[in-house]
Amino acid sequence: MDVRPEVQVIVDAAAQAKREGRRFTWAERAELIKKQFPTRTKADWVRRFTDDPDMFSDLMRDLLKIDQQVPGKSGPRPGPEFEAGMDLIRKIRGEDYCTLKFSEALAILGHGMSLTALARKTKLSRSQVHRLLNAQMQPSAEEMEAVATAFKKEPSFFLEWRAAYIAGTLASKLEEAPEIGIGLYRKLVGSARV
Repeated sequence: MDVRPEVQVIVDAAAQAKREGRRFTWAERAELIKKQFPTRTKADWVRRFTDDPDMFSDLMRDLLKIDQQVPGKSGPRPGPEFEAGMDLIRKIRGEDYCTLKFSEALAILGHGMSLTALARKTKLSRSQVHRLLNAQMQPSAEEMEAVATAFKKEPSFFLEWRAAYIAGTLASKLEEAPEIGIGLYRKLVGSARV
């Protein structure tokens, strides 16, 4: 079977990794694909998925199966759970946000978990988790990152993270151009008086 030279490079790299007794990672594959097929990184995926919805569903099914893989276990993978699929779609589309307070979001994410199990999963102390769940303290950026990582979320999932990001960005912009702050202040004060 004839293999195109661009593809042969990837096949050879996979074979080399196997000879070295190591796994050919997806990151390595992606890097080689980018080098061999540079136009693929500029594809209009929204149009392609819109034109062929089956391609999108096939891709999602494969991504979910990879996500559910158990290392060292071969064979067919179970189909994805509906909620897991919807979570992944929201993440891919950049729509994975929560509008609840951090304490409420943490309670939902850790539903059914003991304090000890939740602390172990998030790598936070049991007392930190208790105070966060009971809204006895505001979460720090590090705590939000730890919880987000534990539950395969982005820190921006949390309302408090987004509020801090917006406030920090706004403060930075106001320092760069203080005259903007005058107009903004007047608008805010004027709308508060109405």
